Parts: sequence; C-alpha cells; structure tokens
Amino acid sequence: MKPWHAIFGLTLVAAGFLFDFGFVTTTSNFRALQENPAAYLSSWSKYAYELTRLYLFVLGFLNLAFALLVPCVKASARRQAVVSGLLVGGSVLFLIGGFWEARSGPAFEWEPACYVLTAGLAAILLSLGAQVYLLAQLRGAMGGRGSIG
Repeated sequence: MKPWHAIFGLTLVAAGFLFDFGFVTTTSNFRALQENPAAYLSSWSKYAYELTRLYLFVLGFLNLAFALLVPCVKASARRQAVVSGLLVGGSVLFLIGGFWEARSGPAFEWEPACYVLTAGLAAILLSLGAQVYLLAQLRGAMGGRGSIG
C-alpha cells in the first residue's frame, strides 16, 4: 500500500471534520445563525462551505480507496504514479477552487475559480478512468477470471 496516498486520504477526511466544526463554530457564522437563522440557512456561503466539506470527505475516502487498490494492480510504477498524481493533484485543485468559489460568491459567468474547479474535476475523472483501465487490464491478464489482489 502506498502510505502517502493513505496519509493524504486520512488528512482530507480529518480536514473535513475539522472544517465542519471550525466553520460552524466561528464567531461570524455562529452570530449570523443566531441573528437571522432563515437568511443564514439559505445563504450562498453556507451552501458552498457544505459542498466543500462534502468534497473533503468524498476525496479523502476516494484517496483511501486508491491506496488500497494501487497494490492490487500489477501495472508499472510509472502508470501508478500518473494515476495517483492525477487524483492527488485533482483533489488539491478541486478543493482550492471550491474554497475560492465559496469566498467570491456565486459565479454567473466563467471566472478563474471555475477554471480551477474544472481542471481539478477533469484530473479526478481522468484518474478514475485510468484506474478502471488498469483494473480491466489486470482482469484481462488473468483471463477474465479470479479476483483482484
């Protein structure tokens, strides 16, 4: 198992928990919730930060899954590094874009934050496709029988 991949995944999951509790209990957010609950609960920043928190958890668990799958695939170290790099790089770009979007407000036209989000999402999807391809190659090398691992 790639320990740095698992460490990155666990760090993202931990960051999701810390972000959730840190954001909800900050003074300005807590005050906004107390002063006008309806406005706060329907606000853009609350929505954007909740999405970012969700992405932290999803990307964290996705990185953990990759950490478990990478040793099962008998692909070259270079191919595995490309797949892992795409996932980690895409995760970082996607989260940066998410925080940027949350801070700047809703985007009604393409802005730099949208490009960063799109680049991150494209890298994540490419890594998923490449991992599926490597797993399919493994299954083909096994003659279509057997299990991974």
